[in-house]
Amino acid sequence: MRALFLGYGRMGSAIGEAWLSAGLVDRIVAVDPNLETAGNATVYSTIKTVPTEPFDIIVVAVKPAYTCEVLAGLPDALCQKAVMISVAAGITVPSLGNALRNRCPIVRAMPNTPVLVGAGCTGLYTDNTLNETKRDLVTRLFSTVGFACWVEHEDLLDAVTAISGSGPAYYHLFSEALETAGVALGLRAANKTP
Repeated sequence: MRALFLGYGRMGSAIGEAWLSAGLVDRIVAVDPNLETAGNATVYSTIKTVPTEPFDIIVVAVKPAYTCEVLAGLPDALCQKAVMISVAAGITVPSLGNALRNRCPIVRAMPNTPVLVGAGCTGLYTDNTLNETKRDLVTRLFSTVGFACWVEHEDLLDAVTAISGSGPAYYHLFSEALETAGVALGLRAANKTP
């Protein structure tokens, strides 16, 4: 199975390298103008230089503001049998479909930062254009970086983003506030040696 990543930064590469390590994909091609090499992926600077071969999975992992523009520029040959997975927050399936001109089924994935160490939680959503076999494949792929769960309605991805994405940041902020209060009360900071 071949995967094309549009953007191979921290999130994209964490996901892609986990898929390779698990043996779920044989080859990763990445398009990222900011990289010359990246892990085990073959890296191209533009989509125009990617060999025109069909991919099984296309992951768009660029900033949300660029997502639709990047997808609109995909050649038909790359999309023929692919499932497109977007990790761009806030870009809806209808918007993604319009950008892709509905050339392939779409999955929105909302992973959180612990996927970088294989302990994440990814919320997944698709409309009814994705068959059960491909849905199971997407579940297996995201299970390589932690827990993967499907939501029934797209708007529930906002809740996933708030709870599993932003929630840990608030938890850590609260923990830091407790440490600061402890130090203010005379306790030694946790990172200080006696």
